Amino acid sequence: MGMPVHPSARDSADTQAVAARQREVATRLLRWIMGGIVVWGAVHALGAWTLNHDVRRPLIVLICVAAFLGFWLAMLANRRQRMKKKHGPLG
Repeated sequence: MGMPVHPSARDSADTQAVAARQREVATRLLRWIMGGIVVWGAVHALGAWTLNHDVRRPLIVLICVAAFLGFWLAMLANRRQRMKKKHGPLG
C-alpha cells in the first residue's frame, strides 16, 4: 500500500482541478459571447450597407465592434497578468 496522503494535499488537488474546470468553462463562455458579438456586428454592418450601399457605413460598424472586442481582450489579458502576480501561475 502507498504512502498516506495528507487531507490538505488532497483538498488542494481537488481545488486546483475545480479551478481549472471553471477557467475552461469561463473561456468557452467568453468565446461564445464574443462570437455572438461578431455575428451581431456583421448583421448590423449588413444592415448599414443595405441602407444606401456605401461601403464606409459597414466598415465603421465593423471597426467599432473590433475596437470594442480588442479593448475587452486587452482588459482580460491585463486581469490575467494581475491574477498571476497575485496568486502565482495556478491562480
